[in-house]
Amino acid sequence: MINPGNADTVTLERIAVPQTGNPQVIRIPIGGSSSHFYTVEARLRAGYDNKLPGEGVIIHEVNTNWLNRLTS
Repeated sequence: MINPGNADTVTLERIAVPQTGNPQVIRIPIGGSSSHFYTVEARLRAGYDNKLPGEGVIIHEVNTNWLNRLTS
């Protein structure tokens, strides 16, 4: 775990056909929230990702409370 305000380096492992024990996805809290965060993953052309148009890192913004707002 990395404390807020600090920096660190993480080597991501690709999601499909992993080759190492490095993490495949990391979660970065936004504003210290447990329900609002980014996920970061590496996607390379291998396994079920072999038809990707390119390789790269994907960042998703997740807010588990958004569904509650949409259905209220």
